[in-house]
Amino acid sequence: MAKPATKARKGAKGGRNKGGRNKEGQKTLGAGKRFLALFIAIILVTLFFDSMILLAAGMIPTGVAYLTDRGPRKHATRTVAWMNLAGCLIVILDLWGGGGSLDHAIRLLMDPLNWVLMFGFAGIGWVIYFTLPPIVSGYLALSQEMQLKDLAKRQKALEKEWGSDVRKNAPLDRLDMIEEEIAEAERRAKAPKASGGEATDSETADSEESMGVEAGEDLTDTPAGRPVAGRHGVASGQSGRTPAKAG
Repeated sequence: MAKPATKARKGAKGGRNKGGRNKEGQKTLGAGKRFLALFIAIILVTLFFDSMILLAAGMIPTGVAYLTDRGPRKHATRTVAWMNLAGCLIVILDLWGGGGSLDHAIRLLMDPLNWVLMFGFAGIGWVIYFTLPPIVSGYLALSQEMQLKDLAKRQKALEKEWGSDVRKNAPLDRLDMIEEEIAEAERRAKAPKASGGEATDSETADSEESMGVEAGEDLTDTPAGRPVAGRHGVASGQSGRTPAKAG
């Protein structure tokens, strides 16, 4: 009896070890990604210092979105980041066209139009994040309704051709479902009354038969061949008998 318990304990320990290994693997993978991103950022800052200054200043809305986004997949951050990056690239291309110096980068940052451009694209990202999901959900709901109507039409055509047995208990139209529920409720309401009426009719028939048997005087012969008399005949026969004299 101790062996199964020890096996169960070993299995539980093995599961814990596997879970711990998975968590450790995820931690090491996350640490590796962070180290790689930091290494690439150091290289880019070293090689393209002026462009990185513009990018760091222009991507401030993305940092704000990352701090305020509570979703597990960071959809708001991704939407704002891509649009913000598009606005920053326009300014960076202007920097590269002018020679790509630190003084040119500072002059571009001193221009308010560039700030409006970079932050404006980030604002477009927020607009997309807040307006696009309701539009997509409405489109999906409308397409599903159209599919349901198409299926309902095909279902009715099949019913006309093959009968209602094809449908069974899977109504697609909501109105048909409501009508079926109402009809079922009416059937259930009428069922007790019908059963009660049948019971009363049978009871009255039995009582009439019993009354007929009691009121009848002479009935048909029994299977034994003896005549059966009514209660009055039996009573009269009993009253007409005289007790036999002893000895």
